[in-house]
Formats: sequence, C-alpha cells, structure tokens
Amino acid sequence: MSTSPRAAEPAPATAHDGVPSEPQQPEQQEGRGYGPVLRERPFLLLWLAQVCSQTAQNALNFGLIVEVERLTGSSTSVSLVVVSFTIPALLLGPPAGALVDRLSKRWVLILTNISRALLVLAFLATDRSVLAIYGLTMLNSALSQFFAPAEISTIPLVMPRRHLLAANSLFNMSFTLTQVLGFVLLGPTMLKLAGPLGLFAVVTAAYAVAALAIMLMPRLEQHLPPAHIALLDALRGGALWRDLAIGFEFLRTNRAVRTMLVLLSVTIAIVYLLATLGPGYVSRVLGFSPEDAGYVLGPAGLGILLASAAIGHWGQTWDRTRLVFGGLMAMAITLPALTVVRPLFEEAAPELAISGPAALPPWGVAAYAGVVGLVALLIGSAFALVMVPAQTVLVEATAPHLRGRIFAVLFVLNSLWSVIPILFAAALADIIGISQVILIVAAFVLLTAVLSLLPLLRQARSAAEQPLQ
Repeated sequence: MSTSPRAAEPAPATAHDGVPSEPQQPEQQEGRGYGPVLRERPFLLLWLAQVCSQTAQNALNFGLIVEVERLTGSSTSVSLVVVSFTIPALLLGPPAGALVDRLSKRWVLILTNISRALLVLAFLATDRSVLAIYGLTMLNSALSQFFAPAEISTIPLVMPRRHLLAANSLFNMSFTLTQVLGFVLLGPTMLKLAGPLGLFAVVTAAYAVAALAIMLMPRLEQHLPPAHIALLDALRGGALWRDLAIGFEFLRTNRAVRTMLVLLSVTIAIVYLLATLGPGYVSRVLGFSPEDAGYVLGPAGLGILLASAAIGHWGQTWDRTRLVFGGLMAMAITLPALTVVRPLFEEAAPELAISGPAALPPWGVAAYAGVVGLVALLIGSAFALVMVPAQTVLVEATAPHLRGRIFAVLFVLNSLWSVIPILFAAALADIIGISQVILIVAAFVLLTAVLSLLPLLRQARSAAEQPLQ
C-alpha cells in the first residue's frame, strides 16, 4: 500500500464549481464510498487518533465544567471555562498554523497528544482550584492550536484526492460521535463511577493512545528540514509573519475558499448557539427538565452522522457549492420549526399550556418529544450538508504548504463565533425569548446563503454554459 498516494496523482483540472478537481477514475477499479478509504492503514491510524484525542478533549471539558459548577455554583464562572479555551485560539491560531506548515505534521500530532496527557497528569498534582482549571483549559487550548490544523492537513497526505470527500465525511461523523462519547457517555459515566480522578486518568490514557497511533504511521513528508531549523527559519527576519501574509493573500484572492471558510465557521457558530440555548429551550420553551436536553435534542447528532455517511458514500460527484447552499436553505427552514412545536401541540392539547408536558398522557409526551427530535434530526442533517462539502473544498482548493494557515484561520473564526453565543445570545434570549433568538438566527442563515453563495452559483452556471474551445 502506498504511503504517499498524492505523489502519483495527475495534475488537477478545474471543476465547474470553481475548485480544482482531478480526472475521474473508473469506479469499478477502486469502488466508491468508504471502502477505498478504510483500506488505507495510515488513514485508519489517523482516524483512531482523532477519535481518541477528541473524545478525551470533550470528556475533559465536561469534567472541568462540572468541577467549576461544583466549586462555584455560578453560571458566569462556568462560562469562563469556555472563554479560557477561546483566548489561546485568538492569540495563537494563525501563527500556530503557519508553524505547522513548516513542520512535520506527524510529529506535531505526536508531541501535542503527549503534551496534553502530561498536562492532565500535572493538573492532578495541583489543588484543582477554579484558577487551576482555567489554567489547564488555556494551556490545553494552546496545544490544540497546533494539533487541529496539523490533523486536518494530514488527511490529504494519506488519502488520494478522489476519496477526500469520503475521508472528510468520516472525520465529520467522528467529530459528532466524539462529542457524544465525551459529553454524554465517557464524561458523565466516569464521574459517577470513579470521580474526577478516574475521569482524568482515562483522558490521559486516551491522549496516550492517540499519540501511539500517530507513531505507527509512516513518515508522510520527505523533504522537510529538522524541526529546530524550521523553527529558527520561521522566527528569523519576520518569516513567520510573511507566511501569515501569504495565507491571508490567498484567502483574499480565492473567493471560493474564502466563502466556504466563512460559511463553515458560521455553521459551527450555530452549533455552539444551539448547544448554549439547548437546555433553556427544552425547559423554558418545551417545559421539560433541563437535564432532558441531551435526549430531546440528541437526534441532531444522529442527523449529522446519517447525512455525513450519505454524502461520503454517494456524494463524490455532487456539486460541492450546491450541497452547501442546500444545507443552508434547509437550516433556514428547519430552525423556525423549533419555535412552533409547542404552540401546535397546545392547539391540540390545551392542558399543555397550563401544566406542561406532565399533563399529557405517556403517548402524548412521546409524540411531543418525538416531533422535536425529528426537527433536530433534520437540523443536524442540514449542518452536515454544509460542513462536509465546505471542509472538502478547503482541502481540495488549498495548496499543501498553505493548509495549516487556512485551517488556523478557520479555528480562529470558530473561536470568535463561539464567544458570541456564550456571552451574548444567552443574555439576548433572556430579554426577548429563546424562540425569538432562533428566528433571528434562521433569518441570518437565509441572508448569508443568498449573499454568499448565489454569486458562486451564477459563476458556475456561466462557466458551464460557455462553449468548448
């Protein structure tokens, strides 16, 4: 099996949607969907490392949030955990991405996973105060600024271009799955069974397994200088800032990549927003207990998984831009549906308005929660329709030596967007209501789709209508 599949590929042509595309390969020779992807051992090891490290990260975040809640009982103190994770991304994201472009991606992944494991062990030796938790969160986030762009930039190094959509859909499904594993299964279960010490020990082990998986991968980049030379070159004479300027110039001149970068960050922002408003929506709008948010809105994660799987299996030849546009439109339609579920049920069962779901018979409660779950499933599917093809466009249309910088910009945008729901949307919901905020978000998504993607669709249509020379 080749460990450097991209080296033997033909030069890419230009697709009709404005991003590079390779000549089509006969499907009967390699198959379609996930089969060829899962036969690549380096990709499987990278995938295992992703699952282990992100599950560990999500479980750790859950444990730290619970610890701060236990120590302070303050929502503001809890929100500062997330803010602590955001600050390093804003300060280190772009320069970290530029450094990753100069370094061996494999060794960046190994060292960041080992460092995060040692960091959790060091935290166990402290008094585990609120300040120590904030410090752990910030240091862990600083390491993640190197890990995340290196991980995504490694995918095209272990996977032929024609299978990138399937590979990215697997990573997208894993991203959702690891949130469920970390926040819903591993974190709560280990806290109940073994307490914080047991949870942090498992997190350390998961980081170690991720590092071991990357160690088993072959060397991917053959012509890079030693790490200390690459670092000295990056820091000498403003070379690092020139690298950053090149990355931003690429974004300025490449409309398709710039548009997909913004739309991907907006979609992730909406995920953060719904996660922030979720418990309040379930309790204040629907009338359930806040603890039921995971069960009522959990089908959104299932929707992401199912849609990602479908795109990865059947979507190799689908137009990426139209997929993203369809996902945004589906989001703009399904988000408002969350606001009408209770009014519609109150029309059929007036007692719901007086006594809440407890007034409904068991089958009524199941139908009530089931409709919300169905809407959440559709919203999750819409998320996947945007995230999988948009991330694939970023990988396909960006040169290998720029990918770290481009994805670092994405992570900075994600961090900026994540602050908005944490510090702003929740307060706005307290003033005007959660349903009203959801409607505002839906209108924003619709406007974003029209302003961002219609020019790209018109450009693609014009290119398709031009006569062949």
